[in-house]
Amino acid sequence: MQSLTITILRQMSIIPMLSLILKNIFVITGIWITFVIAESIAAIVAVTLYKNTKLKL
Repeated sequence: MQSLTITILRQMSIIPMLSLILKNIFVITGIWITFVIAESIAAIVAVTLYKNTKLKL
């Protein structure tokens, strides 16, 4: 369930929002920056979810 949460967050929330914002600022480079930022946010969320799960065990 956690992997689904991370995937949906990254693919349906972060990437579309950031690409709309950053393409206006950085043009095509903004699209590439979007993927780096989205992966970073997804990694932070994944680590947070992992730590919360580990604490419950």
